[in-house]
Amino acid sequence: MLIEHNMPNICIKMQSLVCRYGGCCTIWESWWQQATLSSFHTYRKASHERGIWRVAPNTVHCHETNNYGHCGSFDKRFSHHSAQRGKYYTNRFYMKKCKACALWNNLSVMQCVHCLTALGDEDIRLRVVDPLCRTANSRRGETENGTVEYVMLHRCFDFTIMVHPQPSAAIHLSAVPNGTFYDIKNFRKTHVPMITKMKSRCDAIIHDVITGHAGPDYLKNSVSVNHLRGIIQAPQRGSKRRKVSDIVSEAIYGFNYPNNFSHVGMHAIVPPIKCFNLFKSPFFYPLSKVLSDLEHLSQVKAYTADEAKQLYEKDIIMEEIVDIDATFRAQYGF
Repeated sequence: MLIEHNMPNICIKMQSLVCRYGGCCTIWESWWQQATLSSFHTYRKASHERGIWRVAPNTVHCHETNNYGHCGSFDKRFSHHSAQRGKYYTNRFYMKKCKACALWNNLSVMQCVHCLTALGDEDIRLRVVDPLCRTANSRRGETENGTVEYVMLHRCFDFTIMVHPQPSAAIHLSAVPNGTFYDIKNFRKTHVPMITKMKSRCDAIIHDVITGHAGPDYLKNSVSVNHLRGIIQAPQRGSKRRKVSDIVSEAIYGFNYPNNFSHVGMHAIVPPIKCFNLFKSPFFYPLSKVLSDLEHLSQVKAYTADEAKQLYEKDIIMEEIVDIDATFRAQYGF
């Protein structure tokens, strides 16, 4: 057992012993060769499972998968095995790039979440620096290319709020913690105040966007935002007068795990929603679940294999969001 855990050091010491006493230690030399060979295979097997041999460092080497192609331990599922290429990939370093819209998707999906184009192992590409990561570590008001999709709406010491690069609704914000936060598994209980503050600040920005006091022109003057602003300022005859706070309270908050970006981002989405693929289970984690897990478990608990299977069969999260969107459209005349 000592040799298995300290194989490199033991080999060096025994080798020096053999060299020192030469032929007088043939028994020791024979034992050293056998021990080295046995320990090397044990060490190589352990190293392979830890990701040192041909597998990315954070990849889990699993020998059984469930029906959806993930590891049996669903919270470590983001090692993707490509039978076509005979390799393992991890979502931290690789993604699937859609050939139709050129947008990025995580390794778990079989179709693009943006345009529904079928995706396969031939679409796997090495990750690139994405807008969320670049914005979270930038000190400028915009990214270097200056496109409006990446414009910052708020920045403080702890987090940055920006317009989501690939919006699923007219108002779709992304709140990203500054620094190094790869995904929701990096959150701890001490981050609850920061996440709560991110949510409160997003509420305030949504309020200002609807009233026309914040945001780029293309956002605050969009058709949907103008429609909501008109209802607030001049309600239709016979209809209930709406407040901006009523609209803000309908915002949907949550995270994706695994994330489509190399930096965690909290979604803040106001209906009407154009595309629901973002909310597909088991990849969407509502803000309420994230905060509850952090409060009681001190970290976010990923869906187990059984929970994921149940969500595949009956996606209660998606159904709730679809109901929220339908109710919102009926109330506000969309």
